[in-house]
Amino acid sequence: MTELRGLEGIAAARYFQSLASSVPASLNFFGRNRRPPRDPLNAVMSLTYTLLCSDCERILYGMGLDPFLGFYRVPDYGRASLACDFVEPLRASADQWCLRMFTEKNLRVEDFSTTDQ
Repeated sequence: MTELRGLEGIAAARYFQSLASSVPASLNFFGRNRRPPRDPLNAVMSLTYTLLCSDCERILYGMGLDPFLGFYRVPDYGRASLACDFVEPLRASADQWCLRMFTEKNLRVEDFSTTDQ
């Protein structure tokens, strides 16, 4: 499983590198970052992933499953690992939606604020 996680990390790094090359320069997106997100696209992606995970957690509870006992992710305090596992296949579509929000001007860089931290 450790080897699989390593391969997933490599694939994710390449994916976000590729995504960065297709994002308009005005978004200042140079790859994935979080806690806190440093640009508008990363902020929207983080919020989108959080909302998807919350929906998955709610659905898993409704199905009688424990959303904290993941398959791919090891259990970690406060993280709904199984819900996160279910979000993984949705990430690329979520990222496309997030980028589309900017390209279609539903969201603009001016809608966001930043601080020095």
